[in-house]
Amino acid sequence: MHPQNIKSVAGPIPLALSRHLMVEYYDCSPTVLNDAIVLKNSFLAAAEHSSATVIDSSFRHFDPQGVSGFVVISESHFSIHTWPEYRYAAVDIFTCGETVDCQKAIDFLNDALCSSGPIISGDARRGIVTDNALQRAIKTGQGYQGDAEISWGLVFDETKARALHMLIDLKACDVETIRNMHELKVFFNNLCAFMEMSQSSELDISKMDVDNEPGLDILQRMGASSIAAQIIYSTNSIYFNISVCRYIDPRSIAEFTMAFFNSDQYQLQVALRY
Repeated sequence: MHPQNIKSVAGPIPLALSRHLMVEYYDCSPTVLNDAIVLKNSFLAAAEHSSATVIDSSFRHFDPQGVSGFVVISESHFSIHTWPEYRYAAVDIFTCGETVDCQKAIDFLNDALCSSGPIISGDARRGIVTDNALQRAIKTGQGYQGDAEISWGLVFDETKARALHMLIDLKACDVETIRNMHELKVFFNNLCAFMEMSQSSELDISKMDVDNEPGLDILQRMGASSIAAQIIYSTNSIYFNISVCRYIDPRSIAEFTMAFFNSDQYQLQVALRY
């Protein structure tokens, strides 16, 4: 029998060996989410603040960005995986017994990550100690998101989207590259080739000066698709606005731009058009 079809279960309330909290942190500081040392120190402090007993920890920074980390506690573990480009962090708090104050850990991490507020997407009881198979089958998590996909490509196909829109912000780009006209032309040629799209017009580069912020305004057309970019010299930043009429993996485009301009971080926003 499918768990969703179970309306009531006879028998006493069973014992759960552990509690598994899945916490979503949105609108976090991308700088914090990309710093393995800061995250490690924050998680160790959160564990101590919640009365957990720390045994070991491991945090790893990924190329080009993002961090995964794990704190082993005697009561189980705390873990995190970050997406700085979306200002989002997924946190698991897994505990056994009643000695750890999970809410204190959640609130502490919210402040450390500079989040807009934690969302508990799952609160499951793991390890149901019972011989009652129906009780074991009950879905104990809250906020189940079984219909959500983990791939933009699947969403694009399933919703029959007509176009994909990407906003990519690059910060702290290489100073010489963003001021070199030849390098900029090479980049746009390479990006079009990477996207497997043909240029339908010459690259349009014009100088701009908005509110005493000198830079460049760039446009590359590819039929009904386009790549627009604004370069701000004072902050060595580039802001891309990319629209394409078929699916292209947004993260691969963001990482391609980040690598070319030797940026230390990117922000990504994606929208589907119908």
